[in-house]
Amino acid sequence: MIQSERRSSRGASRYLLRCLLFLAALAALGAFFQQPLTAAFLTNPYLNGTIAAAFLFGVAYTLKALTGTLLDVRAADQAAAWGE
Repeated sequence: MIQSERRSSRGASRYLLRCLLFLAALAALGAFFQQPLTAAFLTNPYLNGTIAAAFLFGVAYTLKALTGTLLDVRAADQAAAWGE
């Protein structure tokens, strides 16, 4: 494996790790502010539930796309190494 191959795989996995760390920070903030967030959520639960569902769908879709990209980068690196 040459330097550029290691760099591309490492860059993709590093980006995925940053996204997971950001989601962990959001979860920690949500846990810290649980009581005021619950009170705010219950003012209009249907609208806020729709917003929360859209957010969770977006997070799941983005993480799925990121993991797919990571697998594609690894496959491209292996194909490039095989072609040499």
